[in-house]
Amino acid sequence: MAASSTGLLVSLIIGGVMLVLMSTLFELFRRWHPRIFRLREYVATHDYGVVTPSGKPIWYPPSAPSSLPLSWIPATWKIREIEIAKHISVDAVVYLRYLRSQLLLFTALTVLTFCTLMPVYATGPNKNREESDPRYIDGVLVLSMSNLDSDSNAKLWVTWIVEVFIMIIVYSFYYSDFQRYSFYAQKDLASRAPKAFAVIIYDVPERLRRSEIIYSIFDRIYPGEVASARILQVVPEALKKKMAYTGALTNRELAIWRTNAASNHEQPTIRPKAEGAGPCGGKGEPRNAVEYWHEQEQQLRTEHEILVKQYAEAAPTVFEDSLNIGAGEKLPTDDTEYTSASTRVAIVMFKTLHTASQAAQTQIWYRPGEFIVKRAPEPAAINWPKLMRSKKTDLPAKMIVLGIVVLICLFWGAISVAISALGNLTALSQVSGFQWLEPVLTWPAWLLGLIEGFLPPLLLMILAKLAPVIFRVMLNMCRYLWLMEIEIAVRNYYYLFLFLTSFVFILVSGSILSQLQTLIENPTQILDILATSIPAQALFFLNLVLQSSFIGFPLQHTQLPRVLLRWILLLVVRPKTDRQRQKIDLGPGHFFLYFKFYALSMLTSLIAIVYSSIAPLINLFAAVYFLIAYWVCKHEIAFTHIVPFQSGGLMWRGCFWGLMINLFFKQLCMIGLFSVFKAPVQAALEAIFLLSSIFLAVLVHKRFSRLSRHGALMSVFDSYGSTIGKEDEIAPRYLKAYTYPGLVPIQDPTNLSGVTDAEIAALGFERYMVPRPFDTEDPKITHKEGVPEMEHA
Repeated sequence: MAASSTGLLVSLIIGGVMLVLMSTLFELFRRWHPRIFRLREYVATHDYGVVTPSGKPIWYPPSAPSSLPLSWIPATWKIREIEIAKHISVDAVVYLRYLRSQLLLFTALTVLTFCTLMPVYATGPNKNREESDPRYIDGVLVLSMSNLDSDSNAKLWVTWIVEVFIMIIVYSFYYSDFQRYSFYAQKDLASRAPKAFAVIIYDVPERLRRSEIIYSIFDRIYPGEVASARILQVVPEALKKKMAYTGALTNRELAIWRTNAASNHEQPTIRPKAEGAGPCGGKGEPRNAVEYWHEQEQQLRTEHEILVKQYAEAAPTVFEDSLNIGAGEKLPTDDTEYTSASTRVAIVMFKTLHTASQAAQTQIWYRPGEFIVKRAPEPAAINWPKLMRSKKTDLPAKMIVLGIVVLICLFWGAISVAISALGNLTALSQVSGFQWLEPVLTWPAWLLGLIEGFLPPLLLMILAKLAPVIFRVMLNMCRYLWLMEIEIAVRNYYYLFLFLTSFVFILVSGSILSQLQTLIENPTQILDILATSIPAQALFFLNLVLQSSFIGFPLQHTQLPRVLLRWILLLVVRPKTDRQRQKIDLGPGHFFLYFKFYALSMLTSLIAIVYSSIAPLINLFAAVYFLIAYWVCKHEIAFTHIVPFQSGGLMWRGCFWGLMINLFFKQLCMIGLFSVFKAPVQAALEAIFLLSSIFLAVLVHKRFSRLSRHGALMSVFDSYGSTIGKEDEIAPRYLKAYTYPGLVPIQDPTNLSGVTDAEIAALGFERYMVPRPFDTEDPKITHKEGVPEMEHA
């Protein structure tokens, strides 16, 4: 026990040193890499091509941190909640409110339990027992339920009374959180973004996969309210053309830069593959690199435009002014061929917000499992590659993934048991068969504390980082048509993984291993032993929360993995032009991973709420964790990260149920502990708390679920109070928002070569900067099989 308490002190010292070290690294890195730590500002003020769904520039805080140390704290403090909700996303503000709510919750529980339970537990009898007694405890465990026994009935009544106050505080916080989420979700649904005017139809039957049929169905139900309808198309060939065009553009700018950088302005040359040569063909004659890549750029753009026109004519979007089918008229007959690019998904955009809201809540089709109408996600959130996939293969794929996740959890469970054994070396050394561990008892207390107290949670925290990567790879095989669905699925599986491997397996194995020899010799005393050993596992969880607070989030704050990856890319790519640098800026690591931070914070909430009345010190540690998490995440969301899509705070719904399950598990544990302590009355009353918690969860969900999912028709005219009394009609530019990225026309590029226009003119390269330097009237280009030949005007 003493070594374990020493381990907590070692963790505290090492954590404090790491906190200072990480803060120093952060101050250095943000000066060396402003394109990482002020990414939002760079994207907003430079031509990165990144805009909001409404076409506006990315917002960044007007008050950036100065060069002074710790200046990021006041700069982050100045950012108001309403600014994050309006300019960044509802996802961001809901997550930050969740962190702040958990901070306030555990601060309140710290005050409550420190003033009540800790003095009561400190007077318990177990600290006065003989050291040979398995129920003997010392160190910080004196301030936990480990210091009580079955004769401490009065003290157990104090614990139950405090449980009453804890439940009241928790209920009020969770109810308030869901209420506030519902408020922001309604505001998001009433915003004038493209998704607010659209519904998405999944699994459209084959006979209905024509835009005019989709249009006519909704026009008959909502006469005069349909703005456009289209069957979504996926054309990978067009996307490849755009990517090839971007590559040619980048190479042309690089050739211009090299020419300008050369001392004698010598123009670089290139030897392209010989015309008609196969994959292993030889090189052709040397050519001017600027001229060659300019020709490639123009050819690829022309070919892409032809593809766009072909598919637009083969499966056109139906607008109100291009088709007139009145209510009551027959649906068009299915007498045309389908394009190979057509999917099973359609998008319908309405003229007004309230019509779209009504359509999303209406059962349109009469057959279950097909023609499923839902609110549309943001255009950037559609998982385009999965739209072509049949739903028949989806259920088997998800069952396979679930089976693999269960196997991974079981495999990791063995690792958790091994880590738990590392934290109980002293106890194991006393078990017959493990006498070879007896030299451990002679080690210095600080070394034993380091091994038993500090290392096990650290190993568990590091190994758990691999799980979400594995889960994401597997879930990408499933048919998730919305990118946020993948994020939510990864969050759910990751939290299940953490729940089992980082809590349940540790709790059970640690409780058994810490008293293994006593359980072997006196199995009849199992209840008395578990009454001490289960609360004693608080030491492991205290270390885990402490390290997550002082090591995990400070490491995230430094952006160290992102900085290292940037260094590697700079060494490998050696970017010269602005376009190359921007590609690195928007490379891996610039997304804010909500699924990861939700799962980790829910694990901390689980540990803290379960042990809130068992080991009150955990409340203080949890409050520190959420304090650091709030400031780090708020800074990253506002300054250093970008999320290309949002879901209106949808992740909070799963988080709410995760928190309620945590509460259910806490009450089950308390029922068990009261029973072990031979306090049946308190156990029965705790069971009533469990039933009340289930009732509260259902009540809150029923009260706010529909409102937060669909909003209210009376609120569609009010978007943060700025559009009251105005019409809620769709903006014309939104009508083609849901277009496959490969079919979006290529825009005229801007000069990102790093060479000024005056320098380009001096080099004589003006003709290579004009988007259309030659006439392309009526080119005849024959394309690959499967795409009809067409003339382009």
